[in-house]
Amino acid sequence: MPLPDHKPKKGETIRAILDFIFTFKNKRGEILDGWIYSAEGLSLSTQEFYAAVEQQVAAQKIPDLEVSREEFAQGGLLSNQRQYLRLMRERLTIDTCAAPFGT
Repeated sequence: MPLPDHKPKKGETIRAILDFIFTFKNKRGEILDGWIYSAEGLSLSTQEFYAAVEQQVAAQKIPDLEVSREEFAQGGLLSNQRQYLRLMRERLTIDTCAAPFGT
């Protein structure tokens, strides 16, 4: 059975060319999912929230789990840094950002 002709979109073609020229590749892994959750009325600071999550995760005694705090730029190269809580085990990584948003 012949495969249907797949014409790449203009953006895909440009991205493929840039990837080839500059060798931009995601070397850290594949993003499986992402979501945003808003906790109404939560009044913890970012540090307090991360400490509470770390405490709950430590109580679970998950083998080979690495917990760290990473800083990523909010936007471009010169933008402010935002701290994330990273939970990593084997090939799975969960990055959590507890940032105030809105009122």
